[in-house]
Amino acid sequence: MSLNTSQQCCNICGKSYTRKNELKKHLYICELSNRSQREINCDEEENTNIPNIPQLYKIILEMGKKIERLEKQAQENCLLLQYNKRKLNITLQLNSQQNLKPQPFFTWIKNIIITQNYITMFFENDFIFSCSQIFTTFANIPNIPIKSFIERKNVIYIYDDIAWRKLSNADFIILLKTIYKKIFTLACEWKKINHEEFKNNNKTEEIYNKNMIRLLDIIEFNNDNFNSKIRTKLYQYTNTLLDNTLL
Repeated sequence: MSLNTSQQCCNICGKSYTRKNELKKHLYICELSNRSQREINCDEEENTNIPNIPQLYKIILEMGKKIERLEKQAQENCLLLQYNKRKLNITLQLNSQQNLKPQPFFTWIKNIIITQNYITMFFENDFIFSCSQIFTTFANIPNIPIKSFIERKNVIYIYDDIAWRKLSNADFIILLKTIYKKIFTLACEWKKINHEEFKNNNKTEEIYNKNMIRLLDIIEFNNDNFNSKIRTKLYQYTNTLLDNTLL
């Protein structure tokens, strides 16, 4: 909109006015009436694209979800960045802590205490369940020579005679066989303790013999899938956040 103040006339149609206010009103109407079809079409398109209230609500919800995803991604990126910055070497950090020198692993596993309760668990469930319950018990004991961390999934660390290191498959088999021997010994004792029930109840003897066969089936621990399930249980019951433990 433009005004020719010296002549006080419309520069679109040429009509003149004595008062500026009247000229302003005329210019507004004159411009509207002389707009090109293209300008009119553009205004119509803009007006028809204005969303209504339900559409605005949907747009806001979608934007909220996108923001939430972006925030989550940003947090994950931040954790990853911190992880990479530390150039994580858990073994090195464990060995740098003077207060993290517990009883050596192989001495410790010999002293694991397993009671008759675990025999009942084995009879009612299986060896994997019994191991998980044993892990639950000793995982709560302070300063055990086994550690694992959320930052290193399914990696377990043990303290041997001189330093912390990763638990090898051979180490793990020794742990399993130690637990196995203790359960087997207690199972034999269980029969002696309940000898009267064996005499009077054929069902008890049947259950006992069935479970002893189950024990004998796993004596060598040569089933990788079976061993892996127990190892996962050990990781689950001993893991913690690295930052809370070392840093």
